[in-house]
Amino acid sequence: MDISGMIRQLPGLIAVLLRFRLVVVGAVAVFSFGGIVLAFMTPKVYQANQLFLIRDDIAGGRFQSLEWLKSAQETVQEVAKHSDVLRSTLKELGPENPSWLGANDDFPSLEDIESLRNNVWVSAPGGNEVGKTEMIRLNVKAETRDRALKVLKHISNGVSRQMRLIRTDKAANIEAGRQAAVESVQKQSTEITNQVIAMERSLGEDLIELRSMMDEKSSSDSALLKPLLLSLDAELSKESNLRSKIQQDIQFFQNGLNDIASLLGFPNNLLEEYQTLRELKAGLVAAQIQMTDVKSRYEPWHGKYAQAEQRLVTLENQIRNELTVSIEIAKSRLTFVEGQVESLQKQRAGRVAQLTRLADLRAPYQILMATQTATTNNLKLAQDELSHARAARLSAAETDLLTPMEEPVAGTKNVGSSRTMIVLGGGVCGIFVGLGLVMLLSAQPMVVSPEALARWEDQPRSPN
Repeated sequence: MDISGMIRQLPGLIAVLLRFRLVVVGAVAVFSFGGIVLAFMTPKVYQANQLFLIRDDIAGGRFQSLEWLKSAQETVQEVAKHSDVLRSTLKELGPENPSWLGANDDFPSLEDIESLRNNVWVSAPGGNEVGKTEMIRLNVKAETRDRALKVLKHISNGVSRQMRLIRTDKAANIEAGRQAAVESVQKQSTEITNQVIAMERSLGEDLIELRSMMDEKSSSDSALLKPLLLSLDAELSKESNLRSKIQQDIQFFQNGLNDIASLLGFPNNLLEEYQTLRELKAGLVAAQIQMTDVKSRYEPWHGKYAQAEQRLVTLENQIRNELTVSIEIAKSRLTFVEGQVESLQKQRAGRVAQLTRLADLRAPYQILMATQTATTNNLKLAQDELSHARAARLSAAETDLLTPMEEPVAGTKNVGSSRTMIVLGGGVCGIFVGLGLVMLLSAQPMVVSPEALARWEDQPRSPN
């Protein structure tokens, strides 16, 4: 449809509006009155807010990550809407609109708490998302500015008090856990220490040897027992050699008894120890030389021959007697030396057994000492953690998680739609509703009465 067509239909539209003017005026009047009633029934709402800095009192005032910060802010938001905080606030301030019948014993009811909860929320300043900044803003709505400030103040105090209780309980639980850990590690440390004491008492003087062996990184022998073993081996070798020499000397002496001439083949070192035999050997040599000389010069019946022969016999008897005595002396020495060898062998066997026992105990003792050291370190670590947990509990009881950055602020104007806008809105709604009724009533298919149609169109009814 073009503009000229619309202009031609304009008089008809105006005529229709004039004909149904009462309908439009009535609709506007009704909705305007409803807007006035709604405007006076709708209370004014004022908003108060306060800016806080949230901090972590454990990690030096700063949170370790954004997840921790967001979790803390969400906790504050939940605490601000907690029933205990809201109930305490309403009990201290009383109802917002006291009843003329007096105070209600059931105040605050669940409905009152839920109504206040809907008017309390936490937001981030500057339109930021909660958890992106360390600043949070606590917001409260109420019907009066003074009421909003009071509610905000009480909720702020309640949140600080509740957060202090929550952090104190949490720190107390952590402290109890750390205390249990300290007691457990301390008990384990006591058991390990008792085992170490029992083992060291059982070792006695060998404890020094065992610790010396533990200091030896390249050998399983003790630094103290090893030289002693070497000394015993040297003495045992010396005594064994001496025993063999004495046995050999006895054999020489036995041969000398059987054959006096074998004395001439005795070693010089043997004769050095037995000076009498050495002298007898020299006398025997001289006697044999003399006898040889006598035999070459005299007959056996000659007196000098008999004298030389008697001298040789006498000397041989002295040699036999001396060999017999030397044998007895050598046997006595042999008995003594064999006793020394046996004693040294026993000492060596005892030292070897001692070393074997200490070698068997070294690994268990090292493990036990390492366990004791680790347990001591764990106990110190657990005690340090307990001290930190105790300090955190005391800090949680004395400090607040929220630090106010400003005083509570309330707007001078109410938030939401004003009463004038509500009345104007009602009037505008009445206009649209009136126009809708005009369109509905002026539509011909909707008119079922021919008389009404004729009357509305100002045309006489045609006869049947």
